[in-house]
Amino acid sequence: MANRSFDQFTKDNKYQVNQNLGYGIHNGYLVTLYQMRYNKMFIFPLPSITENEKDKVLNYLKEHKKDLFITSSKFDNSVLVINIRENIQPVLSEKLEHLVYMVTIYLKDNNIAVGKYCVVCGKENAETLVKIANIEYYAHKSCYDKSLEEADKIFKENREIETAKTTNIGFVGAFLGAFIVGIVWYLISDMGWLTGLIMFSAANFSLSLYYYLNRNYGKYTKSWVSLSVLITYLVITFLIMDKNDITYITLFSKENQNVMTNILLGFGASIIGLIPILIRYNKMVEGYYKKKS
Repeated sequence: MANRSFDQFTKDNKYQVNQNLGYGIHNGYLVTLYQMRYNKMFIFPLPSITENEKDKVLNYLKEHKKDLFITSSKFDNSVLVINIRENIQPVLSEKLEHLVYMVTIYLKDNNIAVGKYCVVCGKENAETLVKIANIEYYAHKSCYDKSLEEADKIFKENREIETAKTTNIGFVGAFLGAFIVGIVWYLISDMGWLTGLIMFSAANFSLSLYYYLNRNYGKYTKSWVSLSVLITYLVITFLIMDKNDITYITLFSKENQNVMTNILLGFGASIIGLIPILIRYNKMVEGYYKKKS
């Protein structure tokens, strides 16, 4: 959540602001400012920095910790992260400017990560600004586009591998889910022909129990759910007919009209319950894998 000093600092230094994130350039170095509750974080991406240079920078920041109002500093790979703790009163914008000025001047004077280095290939003359995990970097457009293509390819390959993992336990879950609904239908079928409507929920129960046991959606999940609902319908239909001493020959007689209506209604409800799952399945799985990634 942005506060007054964040707003003032980003305005004075002509930062690009996105809610509680600010992006700017100081003395040739990219700076990302992240405002949290009672805390500010300055982030300096330094792709070409060496291990020895990291030690020098951290020692410098440690020596000037009080002067620069720094709470903590560290490197995350080649990214310098400086934390500033704020209590009730936010740190003044002038102090923030002093911190950024001193850090970037120190880096520049010591020839540390000077230049526009590509975050992807590590080479110079990168002119494109890109944001990765909310941090702004320099990158060659060709390198960045290629990395996006590779990331998308890896995502699709992982998805194909996982969707191919349709296990036996998943099918057992799909069948059990549908069969539980079918058993309920069988038990209440004597209450009237409208009881067949309960089969509308068979597909949903089937899919839910499939995922509960399998923990992922497979390539043939739709087929297993559809097959489970169909098998359940046929089995329960046979049991209902057997309970009422009805054969397929006598099912369509006038005296068995209620049972026949119940069975036909159960079939219709089963199909109608499957349709929305079959229609939205691809979008549902796509959302699942995006969330997982």
